[in-house]
Amino acid sequence: MAKTDLTRLNECREALELAMVHASPAPTLALGTHDPFLAISVLQKALRRADSYQAHAAANTLLAIDRTRFWRRLAVIAFEDFGLSDIAVTAEIVAAASDHRWRQRAGGDPVVAHHLIDKLLRLPCDRSLDHLYSIAQGARTNPFLLQSLEDASPQLRLLLDRVRAVLAQCERPVPGKSFRSVQPRPADAALTAMAQEGILQPALFEICRQGRQTSQCALPILLPLFNAASKAASHQAGIATVALGSARTIAGIPSYAIGGHTTSGRAVLASVLRTDRTLQSLLRTAKGTKPLDAFASLLFLVEGGRSARELDDPFRADIRRMAQGCLTGLAPATLQDAVRHVEALLPQVDRTRERLFSARTIGARALTGRPPARKTAAIPKALGENRRAPASGRGAGTQSAQSAAFWQDAPTSPKVVNSRVKSRQHAASLCDWRARLGAMDGAYADNTIRSYRADFAIFEAWCQWPEPHLSSV
Repeated sequence: MAKTDLTRLNECREALELAMVHASPAPTLALGTHDPFLAISVLQKALRRADSYQAHAAANTLLAIDRTRFWRRLAVIAFEDFGLSDIAVTAEIVAAASDHRWRQRAGGDPVVAHHLIDKLLRLPCDRSLDHLYSIAQGARTNPFLLQSLEDASPQLRLLLDRVRAVLAQCERPVPGKSFRSVQPRPADAALTAMAQEGILQPALFEICRQGRQTSQCALPILLPLFNAASKAASHQAGIATVALGSARTIAGIPSYAIGGHTTSGRAVLASVLRTDRTLQSLLRTAKGTKPLDAFASLLFLVEGGRSARELDDPFRADIRRMAQGCLTGLAPATLQDAVRHVEALLPQVDRTRERLFSARTIGARALTGRPPARKTAAIPKALGENRRAPASGRGAGTQSAQSAAFWQDAPTSPKVVNSRVKSRQHAASLCDWRARLGAMDGAYADNTIRSYRADFAIFEAWCQWPEPHLSSV
């Protein structure tokens, strides 16, 4: 089986290489941000909406920040947002994302990336795998979802039981984090069991196995289960089209990308939630979910998770209906009221996005994960440069003691100035971070400290960003 599967991935690479001979040059668009999470959000949501301009701009931005992260996210998108829409395109993305040397021979990362993005833009979405994962995740904490599982059709209930069993076998919670990690050996054992059962064909085995390795998520393991269940349902899938309209652009970023999966978006949602009493009362009834997380799920439902074109049939519709709002923790009746209220709140959400961007808060939060440091007020000249240390002695009293304390901590005092000089000298010695990391080779070599190097590079690029661009962030 391994030889057949290896031949399948190589065939995908050869077909891609031939197709890119006459490919047009990669566009040179870019987003006005250095935040990788915001670039990922733009890329994924733009592909759902078939927004070509924003998808290509986000791809260029993410490739410049961290190409490894880009290819891992593109593999996730292939399974999460396009599923069984076109398994050949999914195979090409897995083949390209898993071989860096081949991408360099084929013309480089930008050429291969934009060729694949053009293919995804022409496909209808199929978010069934993500819906199944959300249902399995929501069933752990949402009691209302457990009640709806009992009313599901026998085929859907059987599929969901298999999905929950596979995820329990392959995933483990990460301490202190909200996500779960995929265990390689149990995941490969689950795929092997599906192949022995006959629901995973040899040509698809390596695509799912390599897709799991490249994307580092569990969705490729669920693809054979959904593929077999959808074939057993015997429904001919059509394409449902939704007119989404044009989105507002805020500082070069489409508004639909500033959601609950980004640091900047959560700052926006927290600001709106603090001022809306109706939303607070609706989310207070959520079970097993924090109000801010429930608000983020609702906003994703009405804005970020919508697709311009999507595969549709009765079986997929049942999965989509059950997954709707399953991560909010709200009862079905309350969920509908909350969805309508969040739809009415979208103009206020956009105004808050613009206000925070214009205040230049989002850029600093997105890079550092905390608000920008406040500048201390300047000390008046009379109390600073020309102030002499008060004489100690008779008549000084309490006021002289307070003045002496002030003199010790004044911005221009010898104590503070000397401390500042030492701090600047220490900062200058830390400027060449590449050399300092290189001196710690071994465990901190390029291939093991890749994410840390990317973080340093992002921060350095942000510090060197021209001032006119900073004013629009």
